[in-house]
Amino acid sequence: MNFLIKLFGFWPGVTDLLKYGRWTHLLISLLFALILDFYLFFNYYWTDFFSDRAQFWQLIGIIIAWLVLSGWSFYFSKTIEKNKNQDKNGDLFLESLTHYLRGNWFETECCLKSLLRKNPSDAEAVLLLATMFRHTQRFSEAAEALQQLERMETADRWFYEILIEKKELKASAISNQ
Repeated sequence: MNFLIKLFGFWPGVTDLLKYGRWTHLLISLLFALILDFYLFFNYYWTDFFSDRAQFWQLIGIIIAWLVLSGWSFYFSKTIEKNKNQDKNGDLFLESLTHYLRGNWFETECCLKSLLRKNPSDAEAVLLLATMFRHTQRFSEAAEALQQLERMETADRWFYEILIEKKELKASAISNQ
């Protein structure tokens, strides 16, 4: 993996794509590939399409695109790192999980909401919050939390848990009518 990161180190978005696996980094690297392909095609295959002066400005455009897309990729990776380090040891999540397992619903909700204020994209916290809402028979809030979770970029790895939680929520709502 480190070899790949070093090999593609100068391609905007690729190193962060390999590290984090996010769609935003994939789009950045594909956009740069498209721009570079356009430049290579019109300068080395179809050479008579642009004048020498236009080809020079295209090269300047490639350099600017590389700088902008690299900066954009850097910004997204710093945002990811910042969110990861907000609760570095997971202490608040572990505390909320402990309260959840003991059946202390109020304390669980307080810890989870505090955690989500610090890091709104914490998929695990939203999933636990939805489960807690279901256990306390707050079905509409549980459904809202699951919808919020599905819209998150990090929710892909919790796909099956979300389906199970939706099924449990539907069964709980039907049995309580």
